[in-house]
Order: sequence, then structure tokens, then C-alpha cells
Amino acid sequence: MADEAPALDQGGLHGLVRTATYEHPTLSTTLIDTDATTPADAVAAELGHSTGREEVALRTGQRFVARIRPGAPCTAESGTDRVRTDGSYIVTGALGGLGLLVVQWLVEQGAAHVVVCARTSPSPQARKVLDGLERSGATISLILGDIRDTAEQAVAAASEKGTLSGVVHAAAVVEDATLANVSAKLLDRVWAGKAEGAWSLHQATLGHELDFWIGFSSVASLLGSPGQAAYAAANSWLDDLIAWRHAHNLPATGIHWGPWSEVGRGQGMAQRGFAMISPHEGIDALHRILRAGHVQTAYSPLDLSRWVALYPQAADAALFTDVLPRGNGTEGNSSVLDALTAATSDSHRMGILLDHIIACIRDCLGGTTRTITPTTSLVMIGVDSLTAVQLSQRLARTLKILIETGILWVKPTPRGLAEWILHRMGYTPTSP
Repeated sequence: MADEAPALDQGGLHGLVRTATYEHPTLSTTLIDTDATTPADAVAAELGHSTGREEVALRTGQRFVARIRPGAPCTAESGTDRVRTDGSYIVTGALGGLGLLVVQWLVEQGAAHVVVCARTSPSPQARKVLDGLERSGATISLILGDIRDTAEQAVAAASEKGTLSGVVHAAAVVEDATLANVSAKLLDRVWAGKAEGAWSLHQATLGHELDFWIGFSSVASLLGSPGQAAYAAANSWLDDLIAWRHAHNLPATGIHWGPWSEVGRGQGMAQRGFAMISPHEGIDALHRILRAGHVQTAYSPLDLSRWVALYPQAADAALFTDVLPRGNGTEGNSSVLDALTAATSDSHRMGILLDHIIACIRDCLGGTTRTITPTTSLVMIGVDSLTAVQLSQRLARTLKILIETGILWVKPTPRGLAEWILHRMGYTPTSP
């Protein structure tokens, strides 16, 4: 809700729920956000009538549903892209691809002092970049360690050699795991840099007159990201912190970045046919977003239809109502289903289904050319928990039946899966 300070102790839920929409479509997950004025019977009514896959906010008798809308944000406030020549700046995650670009940008804009925060020492390539910036006249201070533990040290270093004028929080840890496999240790690793690091920076910079406080978020929190539940939740918490700071009249800019080319963790998406953000384009976008004064902005060239292609039921989430056609779930004709119905023998029907299952496996594995036979182990060819979710949803959509993801581990070959599916569909072998 615009201009409303979110409850930070509940932060991260939006990213978690959006990810669940992909991984567990049968749950029809709904998130209901209430305030102190919402009566219990209104919540009960919402629970009783929810159609699922919605994010609902109930406020003073009104009902709001979250939607993604393309285009520039409707409102903005007076922003600033000024970089002070006498100012000091903190960049976290500063030795990663995006963070290092930001450090270079700040120096190019005239920053005399940049505090570079990172968990590990610079790589030879990063060290070369930092040495070049120092030769140009900039002062670079290096702070190593988790930013949740070193935020005050970074602020002290920035204040020692100038006036702390801006913060860019780009720290992130990405570890893939489906919701069912998120452990406490994995969550702590992912949460530490993005969420706890942001909180430490927020607290350490209170009382400083900043021109900007920027949080690098991800489209993972905005769209949901299958297989990245912890990462989506951590970024979603950062989004809430940005909103909280803005509501309390503190500098706050949040950017949901899509995948960048050449740098960052999403480079591999180019191989899957996704459009990417070039470094030059991304830095230019950062400049323009700051100047325009937008508080929360998504900057991404992602093709949403392609994004949800492997999770067709997710496309029917209310979040995508304004950007995707409805009915992308299980509706429509299925040629393979028609072929199975028309098959004249059990062996013919089994052959049709095996061909279809193997083709779906290849698609879910990125078009692999590896040999896949009816008895090939799905695990041995690289089907993991996330691929299993994709495969079960692809087969469920084309065959019009419910296929629990766990079945793939019980029937871990194309033939075993085909036999189970044929039995589920009501086809039993005829007597010779």
C-alpha cells in the first residue's frame, strides 16, 4: 500500500507466497494483509470466498488486490542523482558484478571516497579495477565481512574521510532450493546479506543526512522465483524496508532488477532466450530512477510469457492479471490427449505417452540432446527438485490430470511414470 509503513516483522512473505504459486499450484496460495481496523468477520469472509493465488489487502472496508502493471511508475517525488565531490559513499556487495559497476559509476560521477564492502577479498580482476579508480584520484576503503556485522565499521570509515552522502546496498547471496528443501542454515546464509545486512545499514546510517539510500532488489521478489524461495523472501523483506523508510521520510529507493548480461548471477538466462540488461543500460537506468525520485521500481526486459511457460498455472495468479492473458493453466485442447484417446492398442498408447514424456523431459532440461530411453533414470540425467516441479506441471497441463511432484521420485523413469499416468487416466492393459 502506497505511503504505508509495512510491518517489518512480517517482511518477506510476498516473495515466499509468489514463489509458492509456481512450486505448489494446487495450494492456490493466498496472502491476506490486514490492519488494526479490519474486523475478524471480514478476514473470515475473505478466507471463505478466496479464489486462490491472490494477494489481498483489507483496509477500512476496502479490498485491494496486488497487480503488476508495465510502464513507468505513475508517481514520483523530487529525486537526486547528485554525487558530491566531498561526499563518501558506501557500496555493499561491491566486488560482485553489479556492485563493482556502481563503484565505478560513483567515481566517474565525482565521488572522492567510496567504502567498498564485500564478504571476501577482491579477485585479481576486481583489484585491477579498484587500483585504476585510485590512480584516477579516488580514495577506496575496503571493508571485508558480512555487512550485517560490519555496517557500523563501514559508516565510520565513510565519515572519517568525508560526509556520508549515499548508500547502495547490492549485497546478495543466491542459493537455489525449492520451498520443501529450504533449511534453516540456507535461509540464514541468504538472509544475512540481503535482509539483515540492509537492517544493519539502516540502523547504522540513522542520523546521517543522506542524498540516497538504494536497495538493489530483484524481480524474484516481485514475480516469484521457482527454486529460489529464500532469495525471493530476502529481497521481499528489503522491499518492505524501502517502503518503511519512505513512510518515515527517510531516503529510500528500491529497484527490482531483472537479469544483467556480462555481470551478475542471471547471466545464464541469456542462453534460455531471455532479453538481458546490458551494464551500460543498467547504470543509465539507475541514474534515471534516482533523478526521477521513484521509490519502488522494477527494471527488467523479461518476457513474462516465457518466464511462466514452464509453470502454466502460475500465469493465472491475480498478480499477472494486467500483463498476461487469462486461462494459461489447464484449459484448451491437447493433441497428445487426443492421440491417447484415439490409440487402438495398449502398446500404441504407451508409445505415444513415452514420446510425450521424453519430449517434456528434454524441454525441462533446456533442450538436452542426451539419450533418454524409457528406462533412463531421471535423477541420472539431471532432473532435480525444481525440474520435477516443472515436469509435473507440464504433464498435468497437457494430460489434464493432477500429477503430484513426488510421483517422479516414486516412478523415476519415463516408463514407470507412463505406467502410473495411464493407470491414473483409467487405462488398464487389456487381456491378450
